[in-house]
Amino acid sequence: MFKSKKGQGMTLNVVVVAAIVLLVLVVLVLIFTGKIGNFVGESEKCVTKGGTCIAARDGCNRANLEAPVNAKCYKATDPTAVDDSQVCCIKVGA
Repeated sequence: MFKSKKGQGMTLNVVVVAAIVLLVLVVLVLIFTGKIGNFVGESEKCVTKGGTCIAARDGCNRANLEAPVNAKCYKATDPTAVDDSQVCCIKVGA
């Protein structure tokens, strides 16, 4: 009359724990292979933040832009080298 309940399969708890473990493993792999650095580097670029690189001596106001942003401008000849002679500016408001 009563059947054995041994073959009920995985519970929801096991599935949730397995998904969390998998997510942690993916993040660790990204960190140790250096791929997470690409994301961080891209998010620090001036253009990614919607800004424009202007010569620091000219300043943001001279180019009709406002609010210097803490973002990196890169050299045109070497896109991996930061250009300290430029500042990142964005347009504020309309």
